[in-house]
Parts: sequence; structure tokens; C-alpha cells
Amino acid sequence: MSRVRVTAVVVAVGMVGLGLMAGAAGGATPGRFSEDIRFVASDGVSLQTTLTGSAPPVARPVIVEFSPYGRGSGTFDPGPAYNFLLVQIRGTGDSDGQFDALGPRTQSDVYDVLQWACHQRWSNGNLGLNGFSASAITVYNSLHLQLPCVRTAVLKSGTFELYRDLLWPGGVSNSIPGLGVLGLIGAPAAAQGPSRLERNPGSAPGVAAGLLDAGVSGGLEHPTLDAWWQDRGFRGDVNHLPILMVDGFFDVESRGAFQAFQALHHDGAHLVVIGAHDGSPAGTGGGVAETQAWFDHYLRAVTNGLESHPVVQMWMSDGDRLAYLNGRFVRYDGSDWPIPGTRWVPMHLSAARSGTARSLNDGTLTTTEPGSWAPRASMPWVPPCRPPRRRTPPRRAVCPLRQRLWRLR
Repeated sequence: MSRVRVTAVVVAVGMVGLGLMAGAAGGATPGRFSEDIRFVASDGVSLQTTLTGSAPPVARPVIVEFSPYGRGSGTFDPGPAYNFLLVQIRGTGDSDGQFDALGPRTQSDVYDVLQWACHQRWSNGNLGLNGFSASAITVYNSLHLQLPCVRTAVLKSGTFELYRDLLWPGGVSNSIPGLGVLGLIGAPAAAQGPSRLERNPGSAPGVAAGLLDAGVSGGLEHPTLDAWWQDRGFRGDVNHLPILMVDGFFDVESRGAFQAFQALHHDGAHLVVIGAHDGSPAGTGGGVAETQAWFDHYLRAVTNGLESHPVVQMWMSDGDRLAYLNGRFVRYDGSDWPIPGTRWVPMHLSAARSGTARSLNDGTLTTTEPGSWAPRASMPWVPPCRPPRRRTPPRRAVCPLRQRLWRLR
């Protein structure tokens, strides 16, 4: 078994094991209710959902979010006019089954849950979808299915195609963020382990196996954009939903919302460029007001002037990232993306050397094309080291790289 696979096994098993030591948290706020509801999917797997809202739980529009980050991971409070349903994705949090990296089985769960939620006593039949990062990706991946009773969605960040946007950009492995995401998913599964083990003692191996398989499949076994990855990307929207996308240029998943807007613009999509993962300018709220107005308009038919809002709104940095977060920005609105009138400027790597390191250049960009240059070779240098004697153990601490090279000969 490879070192990477062994590490993945240890991480997955360890995270589930930590659940034996973790406690539960949660509780309702005065004037509000919070109700945990077990939902059984079409294949018999039990999923954990939590319904919250203003007491008592009467029929209202429902905002639904599908999250792999466990209890309390909802990313928007829609206010007293709505109920909010948080669904813990299978194989994560306190939901049974195996995590499939937001693939076909998770997408079927999305359909099943929405069909059920539409006809509950606490729903008036109008559902909206909310997502941020993984919960937004889940929605993008599921739009090829006819989603019952869904009227609109607000999706913040989130990849439009998980392969190119995050884990294999340019066909190059980007495994560190992938492992980080698995860790963030595994930690709540560990924290909610006690309640899961008490309810279903046999569920832990399946949860660990799902996290392990997602890591191995996405990080090792599928390095190309094959059918496995295509099942975990956008495949069209048969619902033709009006969707608000919120994202930012500093975001780790910045391509997703821009690509989604271009694909869904004709269905009434809007794009707000203001932050997402990496923060937003102080005092702006990061698009919360626009999100509230969007849901009010499409789920409650509130006349709030939303139809007159610019299709694309941008809060652009007026300086560096720190200045942006401190509230220094410039507003710019448009009707499409790229903004009409955008000029594309070709950039080139500067030929200037940094002067502080042995490099071909200092990594800066310039608008002028460098002049003629001669190819240079950059060769790695390995300190001299004699091979170990056969009668003595390898001197790994002295020259580990060299010893490895000798052993390969």
C-alpha cells in the first residue's frame, strides 16, 4: 500500500475515532425552534436534517442547504419569514452512508429531500437553495435533475467543475487543498461520532470508508477529466432557476461563480463580486443584503426593486487585499460578464532577475514583451555523499536523498 494511501487510512480512521471523545453541542434560541429530523433516502440511508425558524413551526417558505460540515454549518439566516432546513450530506456529520464526493448518490439525495420537504407541514411549497463552497457545489452538480418546488438559489463561491477549478487545475495535482477539505469534512463527522454510534453502532466503518474512497479516487485514481469527474460537475440546469452568484477575485474557488453566471445568465442570474471565502470590505455585509432581497423577491413575491438591480455588481479593490478588507474599494456595475468594454491586456514574465536567488527572473509580470534571450539550464545540486557500506545501516540522517538515489541503482 502506498504511503499516500496509508496516510489517508490513518486520517480517515483517526477522525472517526476522535468521535468517541467529542461531545455534542446545540440548542434553540429563545423565540425560535430547532428540531432534528431523520430523513430516509430512497436507498434506505438515514440522513440528519435540522429545521430551525421562529416559533411555532408553521408553514413558511423554506431555505434548504446541503452541507458536509456537520451540525450548525448553515451559512445564512433568512429571518423570521422563513424556515431553514440544514441537511447533512450522507457520510458526513451525523448522516449514515458513504460520502461520494458530491457525486450521483448525493445528487439523488438532494432530489429526495426536496420532494419530502415540499410537502411537510412547515413548508408552504416554496423552496430556495442556499450554498457556500461545498454546499454550493452540491447544488451546481444537481441542477441537471428536476428539483421539486425549488424557485431560486443563492450560491456563494463553489466550483463549477471540481476537477479544473480546485483539485486538478491544468491537469496538475492540487492535493493539499483537497486534503484540507477532507479534514474539514471529517472533523464534524468525528465530533458527532458519539450520537451516531449510539444510534447506529455499525455506521462508523462506512463513514470512514467513504471519506477514504473520496480522497483516493479524487486525488490518485482519476487524474484526468474522466466520467468520474464529469459526474461531479455542472451538467446543465433543467430547472432554469434564477440564481444569485456571490464570489470574489481573492477566493480559492473564484472561477466557479463566474463560469456559472456565464452559463445561466439567460435564466435571470445575477453576479455579485464582493468576497466569499476570503472576506469582504468592512461595512458591506459581504452580499447578505442582496441575498435577503433575492430570496424575498422570488420566494415571497416582495416588491423590493430587485429587478432594477445591476446584473453584475462589483466591489473592486482600491489597493492591496488588506486595504480591500479594511473597506477601501470602488463600486462598478455592469450588464454581463466579462463587463462589456473589457480590454484584454497580454502580460509577460519579466526578464529581470531578482538578485536575491538563482532564478531566471523574479516572477513579476510586465506588459512589454521581453527581448531576445538565450535558453539557460537550471540543474539541481545534490551535496556529495558516499554510498553506505553494506555492513552498516543506511545513513538516512546524513544524506537521505543521496542514499535513496544509491538504493535505486
